[in-house]
Amino acid sequence: MNGHIVLLCTGFHKRTYPTLDSVWKNPQLTVEATQWMYDRGSRMHGVEGPSTDRPSDNVFAQHRLCRKLGISHWEWLVNLEELLAKASFSSSACP
Repeated sequence: MNGHIVLLCTGFHKRTYPTLDSVWKNPQLTVEATQWMYDRGSRMHGVEGPSTDRPSDNVFAQHRLCRKLGISHWEWLVNLEELLAKASFSSSACP
């Protein structure tokens, strides 16, 4: 299905918050992974960490690819574990 949203539930927030690890050890999303999801119809994705890019990388390659592809992503998502058993759910987000 084209236009779908991918939420990546890694347990990162639950394992690391509120320590500094929650800022500096986020599981990044690579440019290749973003392109792979896009090629399969995803037009939005969300992650638990503070960024989709490596925190120490100021190039922001994944952010740049999203801009090039005309898609966006959400960061700092929490409680994604609660959605795992749901068949469907509704959500709202503001930029």
